[in-house]
Amino acid sequence: MRTLVGLTLIASSLFAVAAHAYHLEDSLRGATSSGNPSGGSFGAEGWTVTAPTDLIWFSAPTMSSGSIEFTLSNVTNASLYADASGGADNDIFQFYDDAGIGEPIPYGTWKSNNYKCDVRIRNEPGHHGDQKLIFGLCPDSQSSGGDTCACGTPFIGDATGGDGNWDGTPQRLRVEWSQTYVRFLRNGAEAVRHDFAATGYGFGPQQMHFSLGTTRSRAVSYSGIPIGAVFSDLVVDGVDGAPASCPGTMAPVDMSAPPPMSSGNMIPVLEDVTVSPQFATSVYPDANDLACGASDGSVYLKFDLREINGRATRATLYLHSAGDASAAGDGGDLEWVPDTTWSESTLTWNARPSPSGGSLGRITGVAPDTWYSVDVSARVSDASLYAFALVPSASDQNGAHFLSKEASATLRAYLQIEVSAIAPQDATAPVVIDAGSVTSPPDAGTAPTSSADAAVAHHADAAPSAQGQLTSGCACAITGHARAPSGALALTALALLLLRRRRARA
Repeated sequence: MRTLVGLTLIASSLFAVAAHAYHLEDSLRGATSSGNPSGGSFGAEGWTVTAPTDLIWFSAPTMSSGSIEFTLSNVTNASLYADASGGADNDIFQFYDDAGIGEPIPYGTWKSNNYKCDVRIRNEPGHHGDQKLIFGLCPDSQSSGGDTCACGTPFIGDATGGDGNWDGTPQRLRVEWSQTYVRFLRNGAEAVRHDFAATGYGFGPQQMHFSLGTTRSRAVSYSGIPIGAVFSDLVVDGVDGAPASCPGTMAPVDMSAPPPMSSGNMIPVLEDVTVSPQFATSVYPDANDLACGASDGSVYLKFDLREINGRATRATLYLHSAGDASAAGDGGDLEWVPDTTWSESTLTWNARPSPSGGSLGRITGVAPDTWYSVDVSARVSDASLYAFALVPSASDQNGAHFLSKEASATLRAYLQIEVSAIAPQDATAPVVIDAGSVTSPPDAGTAPTSSADAAVAHHADAAPSAQGQLTSGCACAITGHARAPSGALALTALALLLLRRRRARA
């Protein structure tokens, strides 16, 4: 029996790794390992822009949620591209559905794309250095674009935000998407966000492509990319998915709750509590409410990762705001708390442990009934207890309210983690394979501001996540398209063969 169990565990582990979500890394230093460059030059620092029309495009699989991030260096407010009028859009990033289109995607075709997204650094009076995020969505799985949206009304988002200062230092830029939102982050801080949950539309292009630099610069004079800008350290992560369809042909994805908390990569909050200056020496009286505000207090969260196998390579903390209008507030900064000995049943304002290391990310502009996330990978690695605090600044006067584990079993806070490897089996108790029961092994080979060009087509150039469920102890999505290696199939076949032979001998 130990033989069968041992083989089954090994096979399961290999299958889990095979179903790992999509991951791509390309340093862009010296060359590109996965992209298709058009212009620019590669060096030790990365890919350097030599002309306003330079770009590199990449291909990626259909992903229901994910992120694309890279470092942008050597860009200052003075070096931003400007046309003859002295102002212009610096288009630095796009993604889109390329099914049936071909590269480089014509700018006019991009404008009517079913999954268009564009990040721009603005260079004009009143918006010098501000960032713009444009997003258009029409989940028609039969087409990647057209003059009209087969689903009816397309979703169009166009908004400006972020810090307008560019000083030439490396800036980590990230575009993140899910089944309900798309957002742009700069150095971990959310700059612009578009939520489309109310449409019922899902996210699922047939053939997702993206580019550093865009073809818009080759179509209009008021678009370019800063000469001398350096792109490096591209990282793409995503959860496999299927092409989306219009509501009615395929039911819209229900994002009212995260994946089941029993799945291995979803670690529900162990303890959560508000500490408030109004209750300096007593526990906050409302166990359902996690309140964050200058006068309301801070939120403390604890997670137990002691039973994970391997090391966490990525960790994201999710909080869900309360459903009523009073939940809306300013937000706060999420910080690591080294002390995990506190208990939600006894923690008070005066006894609260101090955070350390500064902000890991900011949750801001909190709206009711919405998921918010912060990447906490910098503080989560080994199997251990972890604590965090959502701490308001003095300017966060309007308190935001989130759901505790007592308030909701499905909307409570959780950590989504990816794990590098399964822990090795105990060498003191090796699994012994009954070689006599196998005559021959199976064949291992079987197995919001307006834009100048605002209203073009239905996706006019104007106008947070479905998480993959991972099996316990591994970073591997079991949703989407599993990619099983032949070795895993061979081990599974061997296990089944052993089981049949044992039954025959019984």
